[in-house]
Amino acid sequence: MTKEWREGYSEKGKKDIGEVVQLKEVANLRREKVQPKDSSKNFNFVGLKHIESGVSILERWGDASEVKSTKARFYPNDVLYGKLRPYLDKAVIAEIEGICSADILVFTTTSKMIPRFLVYLLHSHPFRSYAIATSSGITLPRTSWNALGEFTIALPPLTEQEQIVSELERHFSVADEAEATIESELKRAERLRQSILKHAFSGKLVPQDPNDEPASVLLEKIRDEKEDQKPKRKKTKTKVKSTSSAKQLSLPLD
Repeated sequence: MTKEWREGYSEKGKKDIGEVVQLKEVANLRREKVQPKDSSKNFNFVGLKHIESGVSILERWGDASEVKSTKARFYPNDVLYGKLRPYLDKAVIAEIEGICSADILVFTTTSKMIPRFLVYLLHSHPFRSYAIATSSGITLPRTSWNALGEFTIALPPLTEQEQIVSELERHFSVADEAEATIESELKRAERLRQSILKHAFSGKLVPQDPNDEPASVLLEKIRDEKEDQKPKRKKTKTKVKSTSSAKQLSLPLD
């Protein structure tokens, strides 16, 4: 936040400027598991395919019938983070409870951090770069809580965290509205283009003279003119030379 905002914030005459901490000091990994035999309950199931990159709210999920192995348990306000590359930009707040894929880490926050601030932190470029650098594996590289927990951040006070989240969401809302407007205008432009083409090929793009010949007659005349303009081929005759000096063959009489 700005210097002016910080200077304007005080609580009982004491300014709280935050602290530098590691992620594991202000967030925890929820380690509660659900076995396949217990998945018969009406659990909501979240896999990596249900989380869109860059979004902050969980919007899709499946059901427990998809469960074939041990899964992690999560509850409302938990933060779900995909640890598998190249999906290291998948972090959402859960507004429901359920179970999730083993490739998703479930985070909770301490009293020093609000969940929505954590989500935006996980989407930030410095954190994503750190997650990529700490991932390992050949076929499907993954990062881990042990590595991510050591990520160092400058943690602002709770009041400033709420203000930062509020400003982020306000700007995202403006961006979403602009995107929706652009998409609507693009669809309108495409409809207008199709309408212009339709009018052009039906002869309605410009005012028409009712005395003009139909297009079919005009096309026939154009074809006839092209035929008339084609060069006519001259017929060539094959000449057989006859020479008076040709010798007659004498045939034997008997």
